[in-house]
Amino acid sequence: MIPQFISGPAGRLFISLYSPIQHVTDEWIIHLPAFAEEMNKSRKMMHDQAAAFSAKGAVVIVPDLYGTGDSEGDFGDASWGVWKQDIRYLVEWAKTRGAQKITLWGNRSGGLMALDLIREGLNDVSHLILWQPVHSGEQLMTQFLRLRMAAGMISGEKETVAQQREQLKTGKMLEVAGYDVGAALLLELDSISLKQMILPVSLRIDWLEVVSSSERPLLPASQKLLALWQSQGIDVHSQTVVGEPFWSTQEITSVPALVHDTALLISPLLMAVDSSAELSPSRLTSSESLSKHEYKQESKSGLLSAPESEHPFVFSCEGEELVGVIHLPVSSASTDIDEDTGVLIIVGGPQYRAGSHRQFVHLARHLAEQNIPVMRFDYRGMGDSSGAFVGFENIGVDIKHAIDSFMERVPTLKGVVLWGLCDAATAACFYAPEDKRVSGLVILNPWVRSEAGEATAFLKHYYLQRFCSKQFWQKVIKGEFNISGSVASLLSMLKRSAGGKAVEADIAADLIKVSEITAISSTNLAEKIESSLGAYRGPVQCIISGNDLTAAEFDDVVKRSKSFTRLLKQKRINREDLKSADHTFSKREWRDKVAAWTVNWIRTL
Repeated sequence: MIPQFISGPAGRLFISLYSPIQHVTDEWIIHLPAFAEEMNKSRKMMHDQAAAFSAKGAVVIVPDLYGTGDSEGDFGDASWGVWKQDIRYLVEWAKTRGAQKITLWGNRSGGLMALDLIREGLNDVSHLILWQPVHSGEQLMTQFLRLRMAAGMISGEKETVAQQREQLKTGKMLEVAGYDVGAALLLELDSISLKQMILPVSLRIDWLEVVSSSERPLLPASQKLLALWQSQGIDVHSQTVVGEPFWSTQEITSVPALVHDTALLISPLLMAVDSSAELSPSRLTSSESLSKHEYKQESKSGLLSAPESEHPFVFSCEGEELVGVIHLPVSSASTDIDEDTGVLIIVGGPQYRAGSHRQFVHLARHLAEQNIPVMRFDYRGMGDSSGAFVGFENIGVDIKHAIDSFMERVPTLKGVVLWGLCDAATAACFYAPEDKRVSGLVILNPWVRSEAGEATAFLKHYYLQRFCSKQFWQKVIKGEFNISGSVASLLSMLKRSAGGKAVEADIAADLIKVSEITAISSTNLAEKIESSLGAYRGPVQCIISGNDLTAAEFDDVVKRSKSFTRLLKQKRINREDLKSADHTFSKREWRDKVAAWTVNWIRTL
């Protein structure tokens, strides 16, 4: 796989290009990604499927559309029309490189976009593969705006989806789960519905849905829609695959059966490469040859060797290929910071190197503007990197190889600051004592979760907030409060905090709402973090959110330990608190504050 930038119609587009080895093929597949966080959580599945397609002989393009992922621009500057133009551009880009048979493969809202493009007359596509397509843009936006409504309920603000829609229609930009959303996107999506589309009968459509058991059929709405299309003579085929909804789970989830069954839907025509023959540049598809040719012919092909300040690349770790992006300082004129200190951003949770709401892309670009080199990467089994998912407790070797690659590509570096959020912060702490090249740590809301500690933090910080809130007592007075259910949940949580095992479904749901969930470790994470920070003698910046269960649990375990409390009071360890912030610092003001604290702290090293 080759990660690279190409010049798109609105700005630079990042693409991951998967090519068959030792073959030239006529079939190209272009992925249309899901929307916002669904794209992030689907990234591992996208990699696995693209690799499976490539193994069968197809060339696959997995793009970040404008304003998303690693591509140029901001989400708020993009629109449905801009994204469709990106896909049209990629179709032409593939055709100039020898594509004769083009398939669009859409995930969730990407399926809706693929069908919308066909409706508009994109005639160069002969096949659609659709994963769990969203049926209407209005439905998509309603579900997305509910995230803002839910966040407002937690903070005591009342704002309905209808009120948000009205604000958007007046031209106001809204911040939703860390993304800026404008009126153009809302109006475009509200006008799109699958049941209103008229599609060509010559196009083959494969529609796949993930279900919880083999007895479950397609969604009723899907059954009705496909029956209508079939009555119109459209060549549509459907199937279900048992698995989890990987686009929405709280942890990285794969559905191998979906990857397997989807790969069976293509049959590329393969031709062996004659090593003694000189191939036409437009037909080169092996990773090595394509890379060399394209990077030499950037002016003719439209491919940029990389933007001046951002450089994607692949490096090895334990026999797997890991993807990284290095951000170099935009200008060498600044003398505030010498380029001998870089920042390595480690990713955690269900994310990949872009981070929730692109927070790591924004951070890296800001640091580069401040003359600080940065590297982001996906460790094994995450995002675009190959291999099995190993979990944050086992990524020390990944971090080591990332530092090796970073310092090799930026030879002025003498040390690297590890920057991590949640379980990535924990992983950074574990690794730091092992490598003298680690010149500092920036850890945000470290993950120390245990079952009893989780329950204690939930009781202390969630139930106490509810009992003290005006909205809670208003519900009690109006008779809207479920006393029996809440008492049962409280008793269950008390049992857990005392070491019991009972877990109620509604409590589990509450926990998911309050904090991102990562698998509870069998290791005493708090003790190991304390031991690691004690063994590591370098400077540490600790940033803690005030509205996050993970951060609350970290504070609780520190307060219960005199030795841990003393350790964090050492002069080399600095702490900053952002009282109103959630787990991922999803508001722009929080994100900017974290970036400013990071820069100012690095300037003290």
